[in-house]
Amino acid sequence: MMPDARPDARPGTYALVLHTTVTAVAAIGRRHALPLTPGWMVYAGSAFGPGGVAARVAHHRRRADRPHWHIDALRRWAALEAVWFSHDPLRRECLWAAVLAEELGGRPPPFRFGASDCRYPAHLG
Repeated sequence: MMPDARPDARPGTYALVLHTTVTAVAAIGRRHALPLTPGWMVYAGSAFGPGGVAARVAHHRRRADRPHWHIDALRRWAALEAVWFSHDPLRRECLWAAVLAEELGGRPPPFRFGASDCRYPAHLG
């Protein structure tokens, strides 16, 4: 991705680079708690609905009053620092999550964060 590139309405895969400065436990949905420590996280997602990657990234840039996805709840605690994306027509979020987990290490969430629609353990690393 070029530094000045912006996603458009085509479908694709994206990654949100997040930073948090707090030590806390974030409530994610009704059933999950995510321990947070200051540092960096990356969330991989896909956008194949109306508006494609541009619409989904625009949604994630705002902090949701009523969280819909796991990432919406986390955004209350973490600042969005960068967005990586591809307009590849194939869903690649599980691959991206796996590669990021392998390359960045870190501790995976204790539940299937963002991965309810696939078999990968979590889309947050």
